[in-house]
Amino acid sequence: MQYNASTGNLKGYYCEKCHNRGNYLDIDNYGNEVLRACDCMSKRDALRNIAKSGMGDLLDKKLSTFVAAEDWQKTMKEMAQKYAKSDKDHWFGLFGQSGCGKTHICASLGNWMLRKGYKVLYMQWVQEVKSLKRMATDPEYSRVFAKWSTAPVLYIDDLFKGKVTEADINIAYELINYRYNNRDKVTLISSELDLEQLSSVDGAIAGRIKERCGEYFLQIPKDQSKNWRLKI
Repeated sequence: MQYNASTGNLKGYYCEKCHNRGNYLDIDNYGNEVLRACDCMSKRDALRNIAKSGMGDLLDKKLSTFVAAEDWQKTMKEMAQKYAKSDKDHWFGLFGQSGCGKTHICASLGNWMLRKGYKVLYMQWVQEVKSLKRMATDPEYSRVFAKWSTAPVLYIDDLFKGKVTEADINIAYELINYRYNNRDKVTLISSELDLEQLSSVDGAIAGRIKERCGEYFLQIPKDQSKNWRLKI
């Protein structure tokens, strides 16, 4: 068909099948010509999701490159591998020791989900909570907050790092509670706080996170020997 030989103007990925048109003419069971969406559109969606994710330099993190020499590292990696094969009806959380690879593991899951076509957003907590607090009285606050709260998959990195204010807690509760009540929202979380410390900040937040993570909640005990950044 002449149409199928023509070239389209879609960018970012070259498709041999549709020649970057995003569709092709086919013949249905009744002999009629029908326009069908090309399989490459799902790949194009994934590429757009990756560009919008905010993952930046974390996009190169993979479970296969996480070095698991110690038993606690193997536990982290095995839990992530099991989660990747799950139905994603739970959240995933790594808590505790700084520099032990929590971000690597969580980012790896985020990247894996991006490649599978999920829409993933990366939220660097310290940076984004500051931005939200500055916007507290701005009419745009609701729109920006909704970007985070309604994301199909949200990775919150370093939750409650540093000094935690009442405003931080209020924003975190609003965010976590919304996603807790909307069961289709997947949340990946890393934090230097353990469950006891998280509970001391806000028990309602800690309880919701623990419940939604279920078996995919892991604490890495504080021990500076587990901080790989100190070994570089």
